[in-house]
Amino acid sequence: MVWRRQKLRAKKIIAVGDYYTQGQYYLASFDDAVYMHPMGQVLLTGFGAFQNYYKDLLDRLKVKVHVFRVGAYKAAVEPYTRTDMSAEAREANRAMIDELWQDYVERVAANRKLTLDQVNDYINTTTSC
Repeated sequence: MVWRRQKLRAKKIIAVGDYYTQGQYYLASFDDAVYMHPMGQVLLTGFGAFQNYYKDLLDRLKVKVHVFRVGAYKAAVEPYTRTDMSAEAREANRAMIDELWQDYVERVAANRKLTLDQVNDYINTTTSC
């Protein structure tokens, strides 16, 4: 098993593309080299979340939703009982997304042998309007 692993590692893995989306660049960051068309771009926009809310629709259809909820951070039924995200759900979602994004940036920086500041500077300067 060890011999086979060393034999496979002897070959270089190269990513080639016209442009890279966030997911594609994450995958390409594990490769030995990343090539891109001179007019291409790497699009790193960060993570986000969007939730649809149906309370107004259910009210118009005269559908009554009965929910028994215990605890402030129980947001699974909010789309049926609210028209917007609660502060607790927003806080929980933000914490999860921030953690996932931090993991993404750290992994890409480590794989491409860049600093976190270099990756964050690229993201902040190329995606701002």
